[in-house]
Amino acid sequence: MSTKADTPEHPLAKRGSNNPLAIFITALSAAICLAISFGLVFEAFAVAAGGLFDFGETYLWVTGVVIGAITLWLFVWCLVRALHVERRLRAGLDVDQPTFAIFGNSGRGTPATSQE
Repeated sequence: MSTKADTPEHPLAKRGSNNPLAIFITALSAAICLAISFGLVFEAFAVAAGGLFDFGETYLWVTGVVIGAITLWLFVWCLVRALHVERRLRAGLDVDQPTFAIFGNSGRGTPATSQE
């Protein structure tokens, strides 16, 4: 016979707010900070390399588009991953290994499909 006292919960399950809006705003803010930091650092390297080696305007446009696309992917991935981890922690589960697919985290390891 199992009681509530016999099953230990995850240490992070009770921390923070259970308000979905607060969780979404926190995940969105973290994803924005990470993606903008990544984009700014790599764009600065691209502009510095373009000026140092005199690559021209086409180089700056191409690298800007590539870095922008990677930054957008990173933003969406971090947002989806943070929401996935919060959902698992709220359910009392451990954090799983991330996948690099944008929506690979959302469908696996949810409380309905996890094994206990």
